[in-house]
Amino acid sequence: MPAPNSKSKRIHRLSDRQEARLLDEDYTKYLGYLRIKDEKGLIAWANNKQRPIVHFILHRVLKLSDRMSGLRVISLNTTIPEIAKKKPAIYVITHAGKDDISVFNQAVNRHFVVLSGDYESLHNNIEGLFTMLNGVIFFDMNSPSDRKTVIPRVVEALKGGNNILCSMEAAWNLSPNIPVTPLFKGMLLAAAEADTVIVPVGIERFQKKLYGVNIANEVFDPKVEVIRDNFKAALENLRQRMASLKLELYFHPEIYSQINVSRKEIGDFEIYRAWFENDILDEWTFTKEIIESKGYSRRNCESTLVDINLWR
Repeated sequence: MPAPNSKSKRIHRLSDRQEARLLDEDYTKYLGYLRIKDEKGLIAWANNKQRPIVHFILHRVLKLSDRMSGLRVISLNTTIPEIAKKKPAIYVITHAGKDDISVFNQAVNRHFVVLSGDYESLHNNIEGLFTMLNGVIFFDMNSPSDRKTVIPRVVEALKGGNNILCSMEAAWNLSPNIPVTPLFKGMLLAAAEADTVIVPVGIERFQKKLYGVNIANEVFDPKVEVIRDNFKAALENLRQRMASLKLELYFHPEIYSQINVSRKEIGDFEIYRAWFENDILDEWTFTKEIIESKGYSRRNCESTLVDINLWR
């Protein structure tokens, strides 16, 4: 990611056709400077005291737009735990697809700042405009130095009174039979340093325009859950809670009646898995390779951490 300089002030947003003509190296530089410009412009403007008003308007506009597009969200629980109503919290959603933010917005009225590693796909469309106006922390998932800024930036936002919406899976879940993929631990550190809690949220995509959402009744407090620096156990505990939230949605009568099929109807699993993956990827700019590169790995996980000793 290029360092901020005067070039970011002079850069102009290109059309999709103009972007397509750029060489890979030039495109990467272009996105870097454009992100700097947006962070100083649209995103910075949304960080002022007008943000609650902006969110009030955008929240309703986005809900109306989603309903007009045919997006249907079935809610199991949308009651936020009391402790999370009293102070900013990190809402951690299961990452089912491109409509996750819209689904959460349908279920929760509270303002939230989105943590996103997807500037490439959001810089030139209406979804990105809404996200930036509402509040977002962008970072480059392919940049180790950029990933190291995530925790302090999230902590700063929390201490400034903002809720955070993010996915600790980091990438879309393309598996038809793994409810939640392995989690990164950065938000555990951020929540602990900001003295706040994590609210697990289960979101599942059942069909292109049919989603379910289920908010946990209890919060996940890293200072309670991380015992003797055992992040692995804490992350698995959180992952299990998120998986349970998703699986509960499958038994909602309205959802169950629409997705109940026999094993015979699914047919060959490999064919079904390929269809499942393509059905999700068909909606956005990602490829399977890009998603896999953004998901959890030991190398990626370790490079997101900063030197914070919170567990004495």
